[in-house]
Amino acid sequence: ILLYIQIHYTEPLTLTSLAVRFGVSKSYVARLFRTCLSTTVSAYIHSVKMQHAAEMLKLSALNVSEIAEYLGYSNVYYSRLFKKYYFVSPSKFA
Repeated sequence: ILLYIQIHYTEPLTLTSLAVRFGVSKSYVARLFRTCLSTTVSAYIHSVKMQHAAEMLKLSALNVSEIAEYLGYSNVYYSRLFKKYYFVSPSKFA
């Protein structure tokens, strides 16, 4: 599941979609993340997306809005989430 998230981070990923993809229950996936990673599925997905966002801001010519769209976020939500992870806005990080 972790590898799948790493590869498909630009797609809309949810607890439900992951459970369906791997043929297990939502509660089982949630329990795995809680037990093994001490986090929720959505928090893990957001952290993967934010890691990629930081790399893209450093290495690509894309602007903040383009990166937000690429990752499946609205620009405002993306900026708030990025600031939560890196304590600075995406434009200042870039």
